[in-house]
Amino acid sequence: MIYDKKHIELFEGSFGIKESDFASENEYASAVCERTVGFSRAVIDGLPNVKTEIDEMYELFALLKELKSDERWGLFVKWIRETDRFDFSMHPVHGFPHTARCGFYQFAMGIKLGVDEKTLRLMVLAGLYHDIGRTDDEFDVVHGRAAALMLPSLFPELSKDELSILQAAVHTHCFPEPYDESMWYEYIDNRLTDECRFVAESLRAADSLDYMRLGISGYDDKYLHSDTARKMILCAFEANLLFAKFPEIYKKVFLQR
Repeated sequence: MIYDKKHIELFEGSFGIKESDFASENEYASAVCERTVGFSRAVIDGLPNVKTEIDEMYELFALLKELKSDERWGLFVKWIRETDRFDFSMHPVHGFPHTARCGFYQFAMGIKLGVDEKTLRLMVLAGLYHDIGRTDDEFDVVHGRAAALMLPSLFPELSKDELSILQAAVHTHCFPEPYDESMWYEYIDNRLTDECRFVAESLRAADSLDYMRLGISGYDDKYLHSDTARKMILCAFEANLLFAKFPEIYKKVFLQR
């Protein structure tokens, strides 16, 4: 995972603890997690391109605790486990850690916004499968369309309307803003415009939140158009920083393995 080395060093050195002081990596990870909040918020507040002042931000471990107490957390675990059918290892930048985080951000935003289960699933699936059309990790504005064309065979149980919304959102996620929303109508009709816009914009926000994996110093919040997405900035920073140090935590946090 690509990350700013200086921030990892600051993160590990800020709390007066060393990995050698703990009996296992899990114990060390838990100790580090407990000490993240003040450090992480200070870094976020100091970023030049995070322009919006936000009093409340969602902190990763408080958010995880809240979400895991929700009866729909089991659905998220089920949906993310189903990604086992894909080999993401060929894409270090756009592989499973990235798509897992995007799916998680989508789930969290959906729960916070109170969406119904159908919309929640579309949001999470968009986060998990938006990059399956990639052939490499480079700039690629056609991988969204390639991914959209793969979706019907993966989700035959979705209704025609659900599938068309998912395809439209995934197809257009990789175009810079402003992009032409008329591209949606290859898949949807006018009835579905508002639902499609909601899922498409949430996917673009989730993908943008995870730009942090490319380096926190240059992070820009310009693609975050809702208060809920902006409140996720702290969570996204902590997720990237923690999982850069402890990549195996994905299996415990997201897959419960």
